[in-house]
Amino acid sequence: MPNIIKQEQGLLYKEDFSNPSLVWTLSPSDANNLEFVNNKLRLKHTSEYVTYTIIEPELDEYACIVKIDHAPYDVNDIAGVLILHTNKQYIECQTFLSDTSSLIGTQYTLSNILSDLNLADEYVKYNINESSENQEGESEQEDENPHDGDIKYNYIKVYKKNGVYSFFASNDNLTWIEVGDVSMPLAGALGFFIYKGNDDIINNSHCYIEQFDLYKSKYVRINNIPEDSNFEIHDGLQIICRSDASNYNSILNFTDTGILINTTNLPMPMSPMFLRFYDEDDYTSTIVEYNLGTVYGGDIFNIETDVRFYLNNNQINPGEITDLGVLYINKSYIKIIIENHDTIVATSRTLNVERYSDYYSGNKPILLCLTTENEIPEYDLFQKSVIIPELQPNETINLYMCLKEKSLPDYFLNANELRFKLIIT
Repeated sequence: MPNIIKQEQGLLYKEDFSNPSLVWTLSPSDANNLEFVNNKLRLKHTSEYVTYTIIEPELDEYACIVKIDHAPYDVNDIAGVLILHTNKQYIECQTFLSDTSSLIGTQYTLSNILSDLNLADEYVKYNINESSENQEGESEQEDENPHDGDIKYNYIKVYKKNGVYSFFASNDNLTWIEVGDVSMPLAGALGFFIYKGNDDIINNSHCYIEQFDLYKSKYVRINNIPEDSNFEIHDGLQIICRSDASNYNSILNFTDTGILINTTNLPMPMSPMFLRFYDEDDYTSTIVEYNLGTVYGGDIFNIETDVRFYLNNNQINPGEITDLGVLYINKSYIKIIIENHDTIVATSRTLNVERYSDYYSGNKPILLCLTTENEIPEYDLFQKSVIIPELQPNETINLYMCLKEKSLPDYFLNANELRFKLIIT
């Protein structure tokens, strides 16, 4: 039976808010502006604009999800997610959508609103809500509960790609709306903000940050899905997407090497997440099912046939470091047996060797050669990478690795600690 492995981890950073951390910056730097309560960060209303930010990942693309418990006293009580360059260049995504008139327009899909604005300043206040003002500058309040009817959100997602930030909001981490997008190529920090409040707001409102997860992308990739197979992704309770249903086209995309799952409108993280293959003629008949565990955007999975690697009759894991110790000879050959233990054909794959880290000596690559013979091939046949051909069930092939170092006068100077990983792509 083929195996499934996580080739790349999508999660970049997860904050549990158990204690203050040096990776965050509080501004103004007054410890009274926040507190940590039961693995939650409480941002306190003060007479100032308070921010709590972390340096952005140095990536052209990343995403994050924030869970916020904000109980606004009125439409002037605002908090939310902040993208920050300077105090003149920032983006705010606030936690509720007011049914009162917006100061920047009557629509709330800000990708439409912002295209019609002539921004005199060098920043964009990216608002989900704004209170309306009458001609005297006083907020309009027609009843005792000025935010009655406003739509408050508990989750905000941010997706950045090439300097453009897209924002999404949800009440339950299940159903999402797109708030809009803003371009800010020079931003360098993201986090949270809470706006100054009067005594009524300070005494009658709260704002807790309960989740902050940074991850590499909004896409989950699964490689080597067998061609023409029928499968579904589910969480144990409901189907996330199916290969034979067109209504999942916005979530499921097919590539030359597998599938991409767009997590924009999905919970994050997805835990648990399952990949189930089923019979073409019987949806309820499960051929094989994989538990992918807790999944974040940016995770990359590979479906692998059960191909095994043996060194000196001991099985080795290609993805882990194999340490051969110190070699004292000028040219070394190491034989690895590759065997298909599966009941299906193992598809052709490229194999490379990751030889050593900066902590180990040596400055020459390992060269590789595949052969069906039990003899060391001619040195001229060795290459930096090789293509493992299709292997039938129980078929084997020999991989020879050649370590060749420059000859040195001193015999012991040729000593080399050989550690390597087999990288299969």
